[in-house]
Amino acid sequence: MRYLKLFSLMILTALISCSDNDKKATYQSYTKDELQFIAKFDHQLLNQMARKTLSLEHKTVETYADIKPIENKQVRPVVYNQLLSTKYMKKDHQQEVFIAQMLPQILITKYYMDQQRRVLEMLLRDDTLDKGEAFDRKQEFIEQQLEKYDADNTGELVNMLTTHPTSLILAQAAVESNWGSTISYAEANNPFHIISTNETEPSIETFAKDSGTVSLKKYQDLPAAITDYFRNINRAGRLSNFREHRQNTSDPFELIQHLDAYTQKNGQRYTRLLENLIRRNNLTRYDSYEIDSSFVNILTREEIADIIKEETDQEKNIVSTEAQRIKKIQSKSVDIQYKSVGSPEDIENVESRYVVPNVYTNVIDLKYLPLEEKKEKFIDLLLPSVLTAAHGIEQARERIAAIHERMQQDKPIPKEDSLFVQKQLEAWEANDIEQLLNEKLITRPHSVMLAQAALETGWGSSRFFVAANNTFGVWSFDSNESRIQAQETRDGTPVYVKKYDNLSASIIDYYKVISNGPYDEYREARKRTDDPYELVEYLFRYSELGQEYINRLKTVMRKADMRRYDDYQLDPTYIQIN
Repeated sequence: MRYLKLFSLMILTALISCSDNDKKATYQSYTKDELQFIAKFDHQLLNQMARKTLSLEHKTVETYADIKPIENKQVRPVVYNQLLSTKYMKKDHQQEVFIAQMLPQILITKYYMDQQRRVLEMLLRDDTLDKGEAFDRKQEFIEQQLEKYDADNTGELVNMLTTHPTSLILAQAAVESNWGSTISYAEANNPFHIISTNETEPSIETFAKDSGTVSLKKYQDLPAAITDYFRNINRAGRLSNFREHRQNTSDPFELIQHLDAYTQKNGQRYTRLLENLIRRNNLTRYDSYEIDSSFVNILTREEIADIIKEETDQEKNIVSTEAQRIKKIQSKSVDIQYKSVGSPEDIENVESRYVVPNVYTNVIDLKYLPLEEKKEKFIDLLLPSVLTAAHGIEQARERIAAIHERMQQDKPIPKEDSLFVQKQLEAWEANDIEQLLNEKLITRPHSVMLAQAALETGWGSSRFFVAANNTFGVWSFDSNESRIQAQETRDGTPVYVKKYDNLSASIIDYYKVISNGPYDEYREARKRTDDPYELVEYLFRYSELGQEYINRLKTVMRKADMRRYDDYQLDPTYIQIN
C-alpha cells in the first residue's frame, strides 16, 4: 500500500479541493526538491522533460450533459469529481458516455507515468552521466525513486512506471464495470472491480458472481483507481509474463494473450472476451489518442538554462584532477548476486532491460522443459552473466585508458596501476596497451553471444553446459586446468572441454578465445560495426560447420528476437563506487 499512497498522492496533488465546474490547475510530476535535484544534472533535455506540466480541467458531474464529448485525437485533460452511472442508458449512448469519462483520465495517468519513466530511462542510458559526480548524483536520484515507490531494484521501478495500450485498459474497465453500469463504478470510482483486502481502507459491499458478497475498494476519484490498476498489473507475480512481453510489443491483441492470469477463474475465456470487445467496438483507435498539446506546458531552452545555472553554480559537475578521475574508475564495482540453481523455479525472471546481476554458480539441465519455456529460462539464466562480464571488461578498459593517458603525459603511475596493467596484458595475451585497448578489451553484441550459447548448448541441455558451466563449447588443451572429457573424439583422440566455476567465468573466457583465436576478420569487423547480423558473417571459423553455422546463428537471432538484448544493461542499483 505504501507505493499506492505515495503515487496516488503525487498524481492527485493538483486535484484536491478542486470541485467547481471548469476550475483549472497546473500540475507537475515531480516535487520541488526533486526538480532542484534534477537541475544539478547539466542536461537541457532531461530538465525540460522533467519540468513539463499539465493544465487540468476539473468538472463536477451531475448529468451526462456535464461530460465533455471526445471530439478528436487531441483530448482535453478533464478530471471528473465522480463517475456517472450508465446503467439506464441505451447501448450506444452508454458506450459514448463511458469512453468520454474514462479516456481523458486514463490519458492523464499515463502521461504522468510515461513522463517519469522517460526521465528515469534518460538518466539510465546517458553515458555522459556515468563518470565522477554525475554518476554519484544519478545513483542518489535512483535510490530516492526506489524508496519513493518501494521498489527493490531499477528494473522493478521501470516496470512500475510502464503503461500499455489504452484500448486494453478501456476493454478491461468495460468488462469489469459492464460499460459503467455497476455499483462499484458509480459509487466507488472503481471501474476495474478491484477487491479490497484491507479492512481499514474505504470500500463498498456488492454482490459477487457466486451469489455471495465481495468487498471492493472505494477510490477518491478515477485517477486513483487507474493508478491502483497499474500497480496491480505491474506488481502481481502471476502477471510477470505479461510484463515481459509488454517490453517488446504494444500490440493489444498480442498482450491480451498474456492476461489469462489476470482473473484466476476465467483464464482464456477472459482473454477471448477482451479481444472480442476490442474488435467489435474498434477500441484500438484510442491507442493513438493523446492529451491535447495545448494543455502541456513546456519551458523554453533559456528558462531551463537559467534553472540549471542557478542550481549548479556551486556544484560543478567536474572531477578536479586526473588522479581523482582514475580513483572514481577504480572504485566502481558491481554487487554480484551469486546464486545456485536446484530447479527452473530458482532462475530469476528477467522482466526489464535493467537486469539484476544474478551470476549462477551452477546450472541445471533444461532439456525436459517445453521448448518456449526452455528458451526463456536459458535467457534468464545466461543474460545477467553476459552483462556482468561485459561490464567488467568495459571497466577494465576504461581504467587502463586513463592510466595510458597518464603514461603518455609522463605522469607518475602508482604501483597498483602498473600491476593492474601488467596483469591484464598477460591475461589477454596482449603485446602492448594499445593492442589491449583496441583489440582485446572489446565487448560483443549480447545477441551474438546469446545465439552462440543457444546453439552450442542446445538451449541449455548439453552435458558440458550442465556439468562444466561451459557455455560456448570451448575446448581444453591443458591437462592442468579444470576440464571434463567430451563424449566424442577427433580421429580417435579424446576431446576435453573446459570447466568453469560459474557462467560469468565461461563468458569472460569466450571473450579471450575470440580475441586470441583465428578470428582476425571478426575482430576487424567489430572495429567498424556493432551490427550483430553483419558480425556473425565473420564467425565461420568458430565451428566446423562453416557457413551453415552462420546461417543457424542468424536463424536463432531472428526467431528469438535476440537483437533486443543488445540494449539491455545491468541494473544501476547494483553498481556502486566504494
